[in-house]
Parts: sequence; structure tokens; C-alpha cells
Amino acid sequence: IQQWQYLNTRSIAWRPYTYDLAISNGEDAIMIRSSEGSSRGLVDVSAEALAYSPDGTQLAIALTPLYPTADESAKTQSYAPGQRGIWIVDADTGALLHELADDGPTNFVTYTPDNRTLAAVDGRRLRAWDVASQTLLFESQLLDYADGWALTAHGDEIAILSRHAG
Repeated sequence: IQQWQYLNTRSIAWRPYTYDLAISNGEDAIMIRSSEGSSRGLVDVSAEALAYSPDGTQLAIALTPLYPTADESAKTQSYAPGQRGIWIVDADTGALLHELADDGPTNFVTYTPDNRTLAAVDGRRLRAWDVASQTLLFESQLLDYADGWALTAHGDEIAILSRHAG
């Protein structure tokens, strides 16, 4: 097994079939490390979470929230970050294909095996969109904050991991 370690990394995702690795540290542009070892920028945004579609043609990017500067916070008396959506980009070119409305900092994103649906967890909320129409299919409140998840092979069931009691 070949091993790589990336320090100060917020999110990574393997691309099916090519084994390219998308990497985001939450601050800088998303980088792609090819299976041959070269690196290149894909899009000039940072991500909280990344996921390739099962066919490897798209990359879902949960954009990093925009935090206000000290001066902006002093003027508005708010320290809350400005929320950003989830971008679906072409995995080869980085061209924006779709933008899904998202009003929370997204911790996890994943596609269903048929490439049609993107599921996202932000804090205590699970949501899913039809990618092509950008339609929100459902939203569900979770009992606690999600620490991880697993999707069945058919994409019709999801298990949510929470390490907190109560």
C-alpha cells in the first residue's frame, strides 16, 4: 500500500478510475494530485468537504464559509460566517455545472451510486438534492452532530455516526 500524508488538510476525495486525489485545506484553492505524482489547481475556492461522483465526472465542493474580518464584525456586531453553497464542477476542467443552495457549514457530502443525488450533513441536519435539477429532495434534523456516515451500495439508506451521548 502506498501512503501519502497531507498536513493541514480539511478534506480529500479519491476520483474513481483515475485515482486522482482532490485536496482542500479549507483556505487555499483545491488541488488535484494525480496518480503519477504531479499536482495542479482545479478551482480557486476552498472546501469544507469534497466528493467525486461515482462515475468520476463531477466533484462536489462544499464551499468554506466566509468569516468576517475583525473590522466587519465590529461594524455589524456579528461574528457569524457568511454561508456559501455546494458547487458541482466538472472533474477535468473545474467548470461550474451546478450550484446547490446551502445555508450551513457542510461537514460531509456524498453522491448516491447512480450519480443522481447528493447528500450533505451540516451540523445536525441531513439534506439531499437531485443534482441535475438542483432540487432539494428532503431535509431531516438529526438528534446530534454527525461525526461520520455510511451510505448503502444502492444509496437508499444512510447510517449516521455520532460520538456524543445524550
